[in-house]
Amino acid sequence: MLLGRATAAAVRIRKQQAVLTTFPPNLSSATLTPQSINVLGSIEWLVGRLDANPCGSESFLQRSHEAIHILALYQVFFPREWQGSKASAFGQSHECPLYSEREVEFFKLVDEQIVPICLDWLFDANCEERMSFIPLYPADDWDYYQDHDLSQFSHAIQLGLALNRDDGGHTFWWYCQSRNLSPEIPDPIEGKQDWELFTEITAVGDTPLKYLPLAVETTCYSTGNVLLDFHPEYDYTDALWNADNLRWLASENQVAQVIHSQVDKLNVWLNEGSSSEQERKIERAVLLWNLACIDSRLEKLSKEAVRKMALTEAMRIHRNFALNYNVENQLRLFDANS
Repeated sequence: MLLGRATAAAVRIRKQQAVLTTFPPNLSSATLTPQSINVLGSIEWLVGRLDANPCGSESFLQRSHEAIHILALYQVFFPREWQGSKASAFGQSHECPLYSEREVEFFKLVDEQIVPICLDWLFDANCEERMSFIPLYPADDWDYYQDHDLSQFSHAIQLGLALNRDDGGHTFWWYCQSRNLSPEIPDPIEGKQDWELFTEITAVGDTPLKYLPLAVETTCYSTGNVLLDFHPEYDYTDALWNADNLRWLASENQVAQVIHSQVDKLNVWLNEGSSSEQERKIERAVLLWNLACIDSRLEKLSKEAVRKMALTEAMRIHRNFALNYNVENQLRLFDANS
């Protein structure tokens, strides 16, 4: 009923050549607040844009509703930028005709200051409808590496992939081949890990090896962080454009940056030192991985007894590693002075 009246009014106004083609005189795109909107002037502006076709009018109203929702988010999250913006709040933008210049500003600010979003997807020229969800970047595809080429990933990620892929040891073999590792390095045991124990024993000695569980979780999309666990096979998230989701994603992005930083520290540590030192670090990682593997032979022992045995062995591995590291450094100094 209301739509029919609006359509009739639009036809009548067009006949009178009184259709408004700009904002109502008292409504500026820079001061789009409920208090600044004159109802009668806004109705005239809106009616002037309603299509005589009811379907077209309905589509226009829907787009306008979505645009106003986005602009309201702009005001809430970036009030200074909103006040200083000269971009049009309505009409078509250069990037995409589905969004106004002011909306495009907002999307770019979200990408820069809240959470990385896929602007190329959002502004895709082939899209015929506005995007109701927040277009997040999927995580890297750890499940696909061309011809087993792991070199495209950091060393920390390579090690994480080599340890946790249940593929009969093929990924670990390719990893060893690519880094020219000694065949004496033990193979990782495939099976279920006691993850709590693995996290605890990798922290023995307080080296960056304590971040190895995070590297493994990253390659398994199981960090608990939505940005790192967003699998490439997923088309989109169900995170709609609203204030709660933007605040949540901002928090998730901060956590993701911390995880990235910690995995980077592990990566630097793995690449430090001579080739023999790097090899011993990898051997140590594999030994700890196997130590955390749930062994059926220990089922009769209590969890605490298994934990103590594992921690004792982890301390021995750490001492041996530290001893070999000190001996090699002393030999290097001796060679340099001789």
